[in-house]
Amino acid sequence: MRLRELGFRVDEFSDGWPDRAMTATAHEAVRQVLSARDVDELVADRGLRMPAFRMARDGKPVNPRHYTLESGSGTAPAIGQLADPDGIARQLGRGSTLVLQGLQRFHPPAGALARSLARELGARIFVNAYLTPDSAQGFAEHTDPYGAFLVQLTGAKRWQVRPSAAAPLEEVVLRPLDVLWLPAGWFHAGVALPGGPSVHLTLAVNPLPLTDVVTAITEDLMRQVDGETLPPLPTDGARQVLEREVERLAARLRTALEGVDAGELARVLLARGAEGAGAPAGRVSAALGLVPPDAPSDLAAAGGDGG
Repeated sequence: MRLRELGFRVDEFSDGWPDRAMTATAHEAVRQVLSARDVDELVADRGLRMPAFRMARDGKPVNPRHYTLESGSGTAPAIGQLADPDGIARQLGRGSTLVLQGLQRFHPPAGALARSLARELGARIFVNAYLTPDSAQGFAEHTDPYGAFLVQLTGAKRWQVRPSAAAPLEEVVLRPLDVLWLPAGWFHAGVALPGGPSVHLTLAVNPLPLTDVVTAITEDLMRQVDGETLPPLPTDGARQVLEREVERLAARLRTALEGVDAGELARVLLARGAEGAGAPAGRVSAALGLVPPDAPSDLAAAGGDGG
């Protein structure tokens, strides 16, 4: 599933991350990323453990002891803060919002969506799902350090957004398949409208930091000097010796910079961005030798990255 399925064009992001809120209409296929059956399976059968989920009501977090449990056999350490389906259901009945965090890590359709967008935008994509009961509000007005696509799947949610605390509020109502691009740093708060629960996905866009580029460039030099040490630093001439070694190392760094293969570096960085959305299905079983490394996974057989 690509950017166009969210209702946006690549050229809208070609000159930088948009600094204004924008709306679009997503393709019907977006609904397949998370269904009611998926939610039940994730909460009841996957053994989710915090922080893969959390709950909030009226702008405040709900104490995890109300919706988590502990599991242990007596012969092994107990596993704590596991999802308690009954507790979560009770809190939803009281108007709490359930958040499934990092959904791309444990729900294959979300992972496929995240990897596809990561390759297209050259950024790490993280997927959260927000399930809010009828007329309820989970979180108070806040900002996030990343831009995000808010994709409405079920119900309707009224958002109040503004670029700064001093700016007037703008109201945006999202209904099924509506998408809102919200720039990083914008204030926002959402309330589910009467008539039914609201379910939306937040696709957080984390651009690759320039420090990652610098690190990738210097990794080859790091490998070259691995195991090397400074020579003896005599008491009387330590500074001169150290200056000479720094100059030598700087010269090696300049040589490394001149030899950078920009194409290969771009490939590596884009691959890292996609990997931030979770590994493709089949990698572990292939490593174990259960299936050939080039065998198609179930997900690939069903349509690849969902695009």
